[in-house]
Amino acid sequence: MSGGVADRFRQTLAEAIQRLDGAPELAGLRTTLAERAGLLDARMRVAVVGRICQGKSTLVNALLGKRLTPTGTLELSYSINHIRYGSPPTMTVHFKDGTSTSASLEELEKYAARRDDNRELLSSVKFLDVVSDQPYLVGFDLIDTAGLDSIWGEDSEGTLEFLQRSRAEVRAETVEASTEADALLVVMSHRGMAESDQEMLRTFLGPESAFRSPVTTTAVMTKVEDLWPANDSPFEAARQIISTMLTKPGVREVLFEIQPVCGRLAESAATLDESDLCDFKTLAGLPVGQLETALRGADMFCRPDRGLPLAPGRRKQLYDRYTGYGLLIATRLLRDGVDSVTELRELLDRHSGLEELRTRLTNHFTHRADLLKIRITAELLHQADHRLRRHLSDPDKHRLDASAALIGAFVGEELGPRELDLLQRVVTGATKPGERDLDDLLNAIGEHGRAAHQRLGLPNTASLTELRDRAVELSDRWRLRTELGDRHTARVLHDRYQNLIQHIDAARHHLENP
Repeated sequence: MSGGVADRFRQTLAEAIQRLDGAPELAGLRTTLAERAGLLDARMRVAVVGRICQGKSTLVNALLGKRLTPTGTLELSYSINHIRYGSPPTMTVHFKDGTSTSASLEELEKYAARRDDNRELLSSVKFLDVVSDQPYLVGFDLIDTAGLDSIWGEDSEGTLEFLQRSRAEVRAETVEASTEADALLVVMSHRGMAESDQEMLRTFLGPESAFRSPVTTTAVMTKVEDLWPANDSPFEAARQIISTMLTKPGVREVLFEIQPVCGRLAESAATLDESDLCDFKTLAGLPVGQLETALRGADMFCRPDRGLPLAPGRRKQLYDRYTGYGLLIATRLLRDGVDSVTELRELLDRHSGLEELRTRLTNHFTHRADLLKIRITAELLHQADHRLRRHLSDPDKHRLDASAALIGAFVGEELGPRELDLLQRVVTGATKPGERDLDDLLNAIGEHGRAAHQRLGLPNTASLTELRDRAVELSDRWRLRTELGDRHTARVLHDRYQNLIQHIDAARHHLENP
């Protein structure tokens, strides 16, 4: 975290902490704010939370383009995996007794996957610190938390017994891991929002949670590929389900959006090799109707008497890895002329929805890392004020008021935090701009990218003159709107366009006077 709003907040936060000196009753709050100050220079951390068997770990692997966390059809373990960028790739195992040991990534499943011979080892692990050189980790660290069906679902009893752990223990560890993050990525079922999904949201996003905001929490609907063949277009079906999910009471107050993805397809596409490509080509050579009919069910596709090429065992292996929908898309792409592993990987990733998800996470989280940290710090102070005030002496109340006033003034005056607040108002429905205004608003506040041309809704080939003319036009439009309708929205957008004009003028000056 460096430069601009980050440095200004660091100074303000130091002054806010200083205002609390001399008050023993506020020592805990001083410690909390000091910890938040220490995190300002740390990389942004996104915790992935969800129920078991919803594709949570598969999603993590797909996002990274590499298998860095174990997956399976059954529960594996309840270890927490901290995954961050670095080189060389390695892993550190942290145990509950405070000790740790180094290991290679090839040993990941030894410390994370359930086996009959590793019960004692698994029960001793607190978390795994995984270092990988996967490019997407440059944006932020990921925390892969434990599956939350361990709290409610009966299917977890076997694993709980295996690890000799309690539901309360697992719940506490999972919630603790998530509160160490700056943002949450909630994994949900493609079947819609069950009561357990709503309970999961209440667990992490209750009234006392600093994450109770759609700008710090977004969701993913996984296993969209399983909506085929019941739906010819599984993504269209998923979006209809998502539309219904977002109408449930309170959901819009805590979730920014729900992105549909085919996690298993994306995870497998990342490891697609020449052998897979060769077999896909063999399948693509079949009559279209015969192949697509066979792909509609695993039993049908893998039976030895179907007259299909490849050994039944190989067909099952491909179906298990890519799913019927994935094989359908892969063979269609090959018929359209795709002829290399690299190109097929890229296109399958795009068809899985992962490319769009990565872009959304980058625009929504990575580019706003500083602002999200500021927002959470301000919310923690607000919650402490609400919780502590009635127990404080008058002098301590004055100290708390002075500290809160500094932070409140900062987030109320700085453009970035004001934009974040505006985004929340739009998502929750507190502000309802028209379609044209909404496009301007989302572009201006950086939801589709931070570059000047993206904020102005122009192509990346636009000249500085075109950028400035557009910024002036939009600035004038929203300046006039400050006297009409939603003045809060108009002032934020007008200030952003003025900010862009200043930066464009500075760029022109530097180019003309190098």
